[in-house]
Amino acid sequence: MNRGQYFIGKWAMMLLMVAVLFACKSANVSTVGPDAKWSTGQIIRAHNQAQGEFTTLTARAQLTLDNDNKKQKVSLTLRMQHKDTIWIKASVFGVTLAKGLLTPDRVQLYESLSKTYFDGSFDAVRQWLGLSLNFDQLERLLLGQSIVPLAKSMGHTVHQDTYRVGPTLLRENWTFSTEIRPQDFKIAQVDLVQKEPLQTLRITYPSYTSGDLVSPEEIVMTSKGAQANTTIEVVLKNIEYGGKLRFPYAVPQGFKKINLAP
Repeated sequence: MNRGQYFIGKWAMMLLMVAVLFACKSANVSTVGPDAKWSTGQIIRAHNQAQGEFTTLTARAQLTLDNDNKKQKVSLTLRMQHKDTIWIKASVFGVTLAKGLLTPDRVQLYESLSKTYFDGSFDAVRQWLGLSLNFDQLERLLLGQSIVPLAKSMGHTVHQDTYRVGPTLLRENWTFSTEIRPQDFKIAQVDLVQKEPLQTLRITYPSYTSGDLVSPEEIVMTSKGAQANTTIEVVLKNIEYGGKLRFPYAVPQGFKKINLAP
């Protein structure tokens, strides 16, 4: 991978993953524990019913990237229109480092340091990540919902203070399991493991918002592989719902288009 692909690849992963996060007020810590009498089907139905809805939102966030003990902090601005558009800007001290514009059938990203940009489909991103990813899955992550359809055949166990559904093998040779909070049936943790080549991705949601729409407030993503270990931590500062939004996006002149090669 050349330098341009490295930069755009890193920012593509960050922007795509961070695009799914937002928050408002912190939810109180609940003392509700798992009920051992609940069946897998009951847990899945409760989880599916817990999905919230929104029309538009804007939010600001602080992202910390730790790549093999090299830390970098970035400010993020998010704008979203439900089922239609996700817009992200990453900046440091007011200087734009990257922008992303995502719609159900198109992914556009540019990164200023390498002067490179990507314009393609979610399928290209899927091939680069080696993991299924589409716009609907991003929105489900946004609401603390499972990105993998859950089925009774996956089974479940009570794990500490959560319901653990899975593990189950996905088509891309990843093993998937997820932990669900009993107090609101939102996702507490996701684990994805690929044996050949060995890669792991853990996504945890330390806290959620309170109110009519319960949604992720903080997220920590830890990716481990043969070549690098990366941790991404995101903390949301504030959020506003509703209103008409603009999604300005234009690739600066002189930037070079690249492909997200696996």
